[in-house]
Amino acid sequence: WVAFGIRVMTQFEHFVPAAWEALKPQISTRYAEEGSNKVREAAIIPGPAPADPTPALRANGWSEEDISKLKATLDALNYGNPKYLILITAWNEAWHGRDAGGRAGKRLDSVQSERIPYGLPQGVEKLHLIDPEAADEHVQCLLKDIRDAFLHHGPASDF
Repeated sequence: WVAFGIRVMTQFEHFVPAAWEALKPQISTRYAEEGSNKVREAAIIPGPAPADPTPALRANGWSEEDISKLKATLDALNYGNPKYLILITAWNEAWHGRDAGGRAGKRLDSVQSERIPYGLPQGVEKLHLIDPEAADEHVQCLLKDIRDAFLHHGPASDF
């Protein structure tokens, strides 16, 4: 739903580029990265870890390469989605005149204000989405099933 929020906002031609330019210096800081880590940590459901799906995937004919690609995709989503959530929340808070940083006007210290390197962290690969209109019949059927199951009118190929 986070990516869906971004896609909806892109319908307003000038909003996302202008909002991104305004927020990019703040979202690119160590402080924002630490906030994303807190969101990831808070999203973990208490209890025992789920079973490792690798043996079941192998038993269903998945190759080691496909399993590695799946892990890389999950890493990318786990890295990106909390950042998108913070981005959307910051835009919403700023829109309503509230402190988007949650620090009530306190300045960041030198470590928190450090810029993080641009791009994905080492080991996290970029997702390569497909055009659903150009996808083969199997993928189009899968996307239809997702639309029906999740009441989502336009799932991206990251599903």
